[in-house]
Amino acid sequence: MTTNIGHNVMDFAEFFQDKQTASAQEAAQNLAWMNTKLCVPLVMKDLIHGEQPLDEQAIYALHDMISDFEIDTALLAIASGALQIMRGIKATYPAAYVLAMECERIICAYGEEWLEQNMTGETDHDYLMSILRDLPEDFESLTDLIQMATGQLDDRTAQELLEILEIQAGAHMAVAEEFVAVMDLNDKEDAEIEASVAAIPKNAGNNVVAFPAPAN
Repeated sequence: MTTNIGHNVMDFAEFFQDKQTASAQEAAQNLAWMNTKLCVPLVMKDLIHGEQPLDEQAIYALHDMISDFEIDTALLAIASGALQIMRGIKATYPAAYVLAMECERIICAYGEEWLEQNMTGETDHDYLMSILRDLPEDFESLTDLIQMATGQLDDRTAQELLEILEIQAGAHMAVAEEFVAVMDLNDKEDAEIEASVAAIPKNAGNNVVAFPAPAN
């Protein structure tokens, strides 16, 4: 059984459309702006269609670009880039469809907030902290699905592009895991401090030993 990615991938403009305030045209413009800002999806589109050569310089540039991204930006760039590859080759096998669906999910989950922060130029650190624990799992899922899809491809250019994304997803996953480990350690230390404070008797502050005043 085969599935045509070209006919089943959803229109991502709807993910960025506030149905009460934004028109479909505005939503499409927002999506185009996101892809332009990420750059990776547009580069992948050009490469998969042969509009640019996939030489050593292009491969190095892609690695360099994605490795410099912040973690949430890298996740969106990798997902959007993989989706462009699947669309470009019109993949018709299950692993490609599952990969495309995971890319959809990631863009839907993180794209709108990322877009808003980048349009305003303000970073919501509380939001970043709230999603950080989920990112290692998202990167791991992308890595596994990209690897599966790559193994079923005959298109050499698509294989090489997916291998770049797989390497970068694995690298950013390791960074995300380190952040989570630090967060867990801080949480543990905070819990230990709170437990120590709670163990102090309530009247401990009254146990003051009075020293005689020094003789004149």
